[in-house]
Amino acid sequence: MKLTEYELGYLAGFIDGEGSLIINKRDHVGYKGKRYVGYSAYIDIGNTNKECLEWIKKTLNISSAIYENKMQGNRKLAYRIRISYKQAKPLIELLKDRLIIKKEIAKVFLEYGSTDNKEELWSKAKQLNKRGIYDV
Repeated sequence: MKLTEYELGYLAGFIDGEGSLIINKRDHVGYKGKRYVGYSAYIDIGNTNKECLEWIKKTLNISSAIYENKMQGNRKLAYRIRISYKQAKPLIELLKDRLIIKKEIAKVFLEYGSTDNKEELWSKAKQLNKRGIYDV
């Protein structure tokens, strides 16, 4: 992935402000009703300006779709792009030293591909992504 300094700075700022680095945990029901837990990691970016997300998609040369969020109340129409871990990891490796707000979650996010202990990473990510006022 070859990006200019300008593009790297813009992407870092945009992800810091409008993005989330997610490690997700889901219960699944498989063959013959067997239950198991699955994990996934991705970047989710939302914005009311679709052009920004289209620029990100084009600049990163990724196949992710851009989704519309339904309007609620007096909110503007918003859009989301979800970037899979496979496509997101090289990007976060490039941006990790430029991120400010998401610096700690980026470290956890990058561990995802190199460990089998997904539960521990999910727990760390959950705490780092927690909304509202909480004890640190």
